[in-house]
Amino acid sequence: MPTDLSMEIVADENIPFVSTVFASLGEVRTLIGRQINRADLGDAEVLLVRSVTQVDEKLLAGSAVRFVGTATIGLDHIDLDYLSKKNMAFASAQGSNATSAAEYVISALLIIAERQGFQLRDKTVGIIGCGNVGSRVLKKLKALGVECIIHDPPLQEKTDNRDYVDLNTVLCADIITLHVPLTKGGRYPTEHLINADFLAKLQDEVVLVNTSRGAVLDERALLERLAARPTMTTILDVWKNEPNINQLLLQRATLGTPHIAGYSFDG
Repeated sequence: MPTDLSMEIVADENIPFVSTVFASLGEVRTLIGRQINRADLGDAEVLLVRSVTQVDEKLLAGSAVRFVGTATIGLDHIDLDYLSKKNMAFASAQGSNATSAAEYVISALLIIAERQGFQLRDKTVGIIGCGNVGSRVLKKLKALGVECIIHDPPLQEKTDNRDYVDLNTVLCADIITLHVPLTKGGRYPTEHLINADFLAKLQDEVVLVNTSRGAVLDERALLERLAARPTMTTILDVWKNEPNINQLLLQRATLGTPHIAGYSFDG
């Protein structure tokens, strides 16, 4: 099939094999994802990014870009309304790293269980968000004989599944793990879902796991909660303002990792 080798492609340099995979479609220029700006696009018709590049009108206005692809499951860095308005094609990698993210959660919980001397199967796990990652966490925990309760209002509305519980019920769990997208509007916004009110309802010795998005959690409220009730366990893989994260929260976290849960070969 003939290809237009005059097509220009701008890509994040940290997308594995991107130059090789897209070489047959045109000239690939790789750049540092955090630094990609309007001037870098030049005459590029294709833009390939990760979550560190904010793709919006500021970046794309007046450009020749016709296709945007993101090698991520999250979409909060993409202005989908703008892409639609400008008839720009779009693709993402939703679900591609779901298994590795779920495996991270299971591994982290097993580490904490060993350190603290409890059996995971003796605990109740509350899963908030039961999509690509949450559903896999649920399946793996059930295979280990762990009792799980799930809370996902948008998914519940779509499926009419009666297995879902309300938020107050899930907050009673021994372990709570978050698998929600970052949304700032709509009926179920998740930005600062984990706020002071949320934290006040948790058990003193709860284990809280966040591998979703840093902004889902109000970090100041969490620090205040940890100061007041230091028996709480936190497993944090995502942070606000990455990579310039809150160092105090990192020090207070029981287990802190640099956004690695979804960094698999598949992802």
